Amino acid sequence: MYIYLFTNFRLNLTQMAAKIDSLKKWTVSTYKTTKQSICENLGRVRKFLKFLFNKISSVFARTFAECSSNCDSLRSVAHNGELLERALSFFLSSIKTLSEKTFEDTIETIHNYDQVVLINSNQISAKIPVFFDAFRQKAPFEFKLPLWF
Repeated sequence: MYIYLFTNFRLNLTQMAAKIDSLKKWTVSTYKTTKQSICENLGRVRKFLKFLFNKISSVFARTFAECSSNCDSLRSVAHNGELLERALSFFLSSIKTLSEKTFEDTIETIHNYDQVVLINSNQISAKIPVFFDAFRQKAPFEFKLPLWF
């Protein structure tokens, strides 16, 4: 019986060794195919990532150049806008001076001239010419000169 058990154990041991051997071969082949599949996928992923990085770098370069150009354009617009604002301020100041000072002084000068002509026409004969300028209206008050001087 001891021999039978030993042979039976040997049979079981050889069957077990064959099973372990087949399991080992299956594990190695599965590992190799899995490794192959992973490497293929990583290779595709690497190629795809390389493509994406190249595309991003080209888009970034174009975008950077465009933004730089836009920046220069906006600086120029801002500078020209400041110049335009100064020119318009000067123009408006000149118009304000013209409307508030010059027109008013002109109307006042014409009025004073008309008054002098009326006064002189009543006092002096029409043969003596009457001259009037813009500064003569100040003269009677400052220097006490007659208006028809």
